[in-house]
Amino acid sequence: WYHTAPPDPERDLVLTLGEGRAKVLMALRTPAATSELARTLDMTAGAASQHLKRLGEAGLVRAQRRGYYVYYALSDRGEKLLDVFQSS
Repeated sequence: WYHTAPPDPERDLVLTLGEGRAKVLMALRTPAATSELARTLDMTAGAASQHLKRLGEAGLVRAQRRGYYVYYALSDRGEKLLDVFQSS
């Protein structure tokens, strides 16, 4: 009678956070600077920066300055969130 589609963790994360923030969060499995993220995700540096700001406010990413650049990485909380969606 009722057939459910298999879980799609990426789609579910996009539905939860919005496409831009979900993409940034998933991309930060490898730490990166704002400009690298923007290039990788084909978005402006300003858009990447805004997503990073919101994800940082939520405690999902952390920032570390290295010389002229600020690198962002998943916080423990961000890793746990991705794990929740990957294990569903």
